[in-house]
Amino acid sequence: MRRLRWLRGQDVSVLFAIIAVIVLPAMLTLNTVKVPITGSDVKLNPTPLGYTVSLLIYLVPVLALYWWFSRRCPEGDGAIRRNSRVVLGRLLAPPREYQLDYRRSAYRRTLLTLIPLGFLLDIVLGHEFLKFDNREATLTIIPLFRAFDFTTGQFVPHIPVEEFVFYTLGFMAILSVYVWCDEYWLDKYNVDDYHIPPRTDGGLPPYIAQVQILAPLLISLGLVAAALIYKKFIAWPEELRAGFPSYFTFLVLASLFPAILLFRTTQRFINWRAVSFTVFWVVLTSLIWEPRWRRRTAGGGIGHSTWPVCISVRGSSCRSKPCCCGCRRPSRPSWSTRRSRFSSA
Repeated sequence: MRRLRWLRGQDVSVLFAIIAVIVLPAMLTLNTVKVPITGSDVKLNPTPLGYTVSLLIYLVPVLALYWWFSRRCPEGDGAIRRNSRVVLGRLLAPPREYQLDYRRSAYRRTLLTLIPLGFLLDIVLGHEFLKFDNREATLTIIPLFRAFDFTTGQFVPHIPVEEFVFYTLGFMAILSVYVWCDEYWLDKYNVDDYHIPPRTDGGLPPYIAQVQILAPLLISLGLVAAALIYKKFIAWPEELRAGFPSYFTFLVLASLFPAILLFRTTQRFINWRAVSFTVFWVVLTSLIWEPRWRRRTAGGGIGHSTWPVCISVRGSSCRSKPCCCGCRRPSRPSWSTRRSRFSSA
């Protein structure tokens, strides 16, 4: 247990507490829904451009926070603004000398690291994890992008453009919210950067470059094992107990494992209040947006969700009787015949 002492810090504990008080009630409440509502037939096009318009939940914060960020950390005229000035002329502000801001540079480099990971998920594993049964909820004028089909060993059209926009805007929104909190809303808790210069060979100071292997490995394996146990013995309906929680495993290995691996390196530079606010915002928007517009295939997940709203963009890969919304899940009675607190959702 000595290797896990880093989890006992007050800031980390508060972060986990915030997640628990939001996720636990939602999970217990949704678990009471045993007979989900009857959805709409996707052939009737119930949500025209639903997925496309729903991305505003990320686009609006990105635009607002980018406007704030560009004023908070001005860099002068970069390449884009210089080229735009040729077209727009006097509509832009007077030219300014370009001066690199390390915060905006770090912002760009972080996005250039994260966004391609989302694209890689779509191209390599999107055909296995994701289904888009309601094509009318996306921009049909743009052809589907290709994803790898492990059954045929070929790349086949499968991914709508909204999926790539989702990963782009999602990462931008999350990072922008954290930067806004760190630099403005919760700047009182802003952590100073290290002042010791890098080593002569270009690396970080020795006390910063710290990597732990055993702890993230044990935590990742434990979570995957817990997900597998849940899927094999607890997931409902029983048809979902077949297979392996591959998508959950991907999330653990691609995001959680690297974060814990480098935790000791980055811990002292993290504004934990800003992280807590960002996590709260992500969980809240996910509870609102994910159940209604995006749906992972149950075959690669832990178990089938019983969300009270069935406005479907993505289908589900359950091997059971198809329901009226086009996803393969047990048929359901009309929601109007059941008295439930979810009727207002």
